[in-house]
Amino acid sequence: LSTRELRGTSCDEVILAAALTLAMAVEAAEPVSKTPVVVKAPPPPDPDAPAPKVVYHRRNPGFIPSVRGGYGTEAGLMPGWGSAVEVGSAVDIDRIRFEVGTTYWFEKSTSADGPGADVSLFAGHVRGCYQVLTWLSLSSCAGLEIGLFRGRGTDVSQTREKSVVTVAPEIGVAAAARVTRWWSLRAYVNGSFQLRRPRILILPERESYAPQRVSARFLLSSELSF
Repeated sequence: LSTRELRGTSCDEVILAAALTLAMAVEAAEPVSKTPVVVKAPPPPDPDAPAPKVVYHRRNPGFIPSVRGGYGTEAGLMPGWGSAVEVGSAVDIDRIRFEVGTTYWFEKSTSADGPGADVSLFAGHVRGCYQVLTWLSLSSCAGLEIGLFRGRGTDVSQTREKSVVTVAPEIGVAAAARVTRWWSLRAYVNGSFQLRRPRILILPERESYAPQRVSARFLLSSELSF
């Protein structure tokens, strides 16, 4: 016949107040009615029923280190299509990811026959990513690459080898797919801009090679997290 509202700063306070209120209500109702209250017990559990399925979910600790290795290809940096291997490490903190790594772009020749140059690039990079779509594991990334672009003349009487420092910021996207609890695949698609564009002189005033100012890259990595 009445409504009571109970509030408290914790569940324990509300439960204790509710129990006290119910006890007082029962005590006040006893002189009015002596009819016993019948409570139906729940049915016993079926011994033949299958056991409930226990599902374990990995708790996101908010700090996940990882190591990776991958293979990449590009257009614009090396003669024709270039290929590379990469190793690196990363740390995921919630939706933000920090990466460091080294990449070696395999040596390629600027000419199939005749005077030319064999060029390659060994570089290190830092990269930061932010996960924009969690259900797709899609991230936007930006970073900086600093490397040594090496050139060596071929089929030239006076040949020498030289390395030039390159600096290239990069921007792109990354997507990840988890294969097992600890192993995942990660793909990068990005573009880099050569702030310091090297130039390889093959024959004086006749032939030279320089990478494009802008190059496009694709990298697929296998990643192990801890």
